[in-house]
Amino acid sequence: MWPIEFVGAAWRPLCGALSFWSFGVMALSFLAYFLRSWRHLVIATSLLPLPLLLTWWYLPESPRWLALQGRMEEAEEVLCLVAKRNGKPPPDVSGLKRFVEEENVKKEGLQKYSYWDLFRTPMYIKYTLVLMYSWFSAAAVYYGLSLNVKNLPGDRYINNFLQGVFEFPIVLSTIPCNKVGGRKKTLFGFTMLAGLCCLSVLAIDVAGKLEELSLLATVFSMLGKAFMSAAWVSISLLTGELFPTVVRNIAGGATSVVGRIGAIVAPQFVYLGKLSKPLPFIAFGSLAISAAFLGLLLTETKNKPLPDNLPPWDKKTYRLCFKDSCQENGAIAVQSQETVASSV
Repeated sequence: MWPIEFVGAAWRPLCGALSFWSFGVMALSFLAYFLRSWRHLVIATSLLPLPLLLTWWYLPESPRWLALQGRMEEAEEVLCLVAKRNGKPPPDVSGLKRFVEEENVKKEGLQKYSYWDLFRTPMYIKYTLVLMYSWFSAAAVYYGLSLNVKNLPGDRYINNFLQGVFEFPIVLSTIPCNKVGGRKKTLFGFTMLAGLCCLSVLAIDVAGKLEELSLLATVFSMLGKAFMSAAWVSISLLTGELFPTVVRNIAGGATSVVGRIGAIVAPQFVYLGKLSKPLPFIAFGSLAISAAFLGLLLTETKNKPLPDNLPPWDKKTYRLCFKDSCQENGAIAVQSQETVASSV
């Protein structure tokens, strides 16, 4: 959520795709190989991220969020800092100041937001519920396939390492896909591919050739996880782009919590493998394919400015109120977006 508020629309697909997650998966294989005790492995993986806490003092606050909180001086400082580091002149924020002042007058001061605001209009209800299910499905399938590596033929450490190798280039491919095809098509394509890979393992078992084609089943499993990782990048991007700045972190937190629930239930799906090896893949395939079609209900956000404010509560004029507010907020979003984009 934080990086996309610093860049323009053309650069947002890079924010989630350019990560070291895949390298972490590969590194975990080496750690697990040398630290066979799960207690030692938990301690090691818990200590490794601690130095990242030190970066908290060096990371600037989002200028969009600062502006909407009425902290224009701090927002201008951040924008000037970004411009300076990129060798560009300080941006003109006079237009942004005017928009923010007008908005604060209309709202009669700063407003506090909560999780209930994610359900403020029918459209945001749809966004929230669909994205929650998408996060749940992505986490359940991704971590389920990760844990199911023990049921695959071959060495579990090598298989887990290869999963990270498969994942890296496929996740990178989301950058051109999101730029050219858009977020919805990218999300649908990768989620559908993940589901089809899982169901392919089922097809091999139904054909009675699971033992004979064990290598092919392993490849399908690894590809399914890699495709779901790529879909997760698009889900995260859509979550940040669909919700306005004032509730973007709340939306990201709420959907992520539901995603963690998916991670919690993932071992239960893997446990089905004791009854029949293809059963986990039936569950994973069904979750992925259903999430792919539900994702088509979301609005395309390719090359669109980030929204900043929510529409006001109005039960009688829900649709009209949202339409007017969206147009007005769009002007503010365009101005702030252009300001940030010109600074980076």
